[in-house]
Amino acid sequence: TYDAVVVGVRTVLVDNPRLTVRGLRDASRNPVRVIIDSYLRTPLDAKVLSEPGKVIIATTKGIPLQRIEEFEDRGVEILAVGEYSNRVDLLVLAQELIKRDITSLLLECGGSLSASFLESGLVDKVLCFIAPKIIGGEGAITPVEGRGIRLMRDCLALQNTSVCKIGQDVLIEGYLKG
Repeated sequence: TYDAVVVGVRTVLVDNPRLTVRGLRDASRNPVRVIIDSYLRTPLDAKVLSEPGKVIIATTKGIPLQRIEEFEDRGVEILAVGEYSNRVDLLVLAQELIKRDITSLLLECGGSLSASFLESGLVDKVLCFIAPKIIGGEGAITPVEGRGIRLMRDCLALQNTSVCKIGQDVLIEGYLKG
C-alpha cells in the first residue's frame, strides 16, 4: 500500500481519474491524492476532487489567491512548491509530504512526470506493466520522457527484479541500483 498516489495535471485533464481504490467499503483507506499542477489548471469539477479523502495540489507561487481559495473551499490543500512560470520543485514537494507523514508514493503519471521524478532521484522502486500490444511511431508518447539516456552503460538498471503475469499483462518489479 502507498500513502499517496501522484498524477500530473495532464492526466487529470485527459483521463479525469478518480484515483481511489475500488472495492473497499472503507473510503478512509484510500491514499492521499496528489496532483502536480504548476499553473493550477485542474478543473474544479474533476472527479478526483469529488471523491472522499484528502487531495493535495502541488503548484507554484504566484497563483491568484482567488483561484487557490476555490480549491481550499472544497477541502483541497494547496502547496506552492516552486516559482511561477516554472515547474513544481519535486524535492521541496517530497519534503512537504514527509512533514505530513506521507513517505511512500505511487506515481500514476505520464512520461514527462515519470522522467522528472527519476531525474530528481526520488524513485526507489519501479513497477512496469507491459501489455502484449505493439504501438508506437515517431511521435508516440513514451512511458519515460525527459532528456533520455543515450548510452546503455548510463541506463537506470533495476536489481532484485521479479516478473509475473497479471491477466494478459506482464509486471516487472525491481529496485533502482544506487
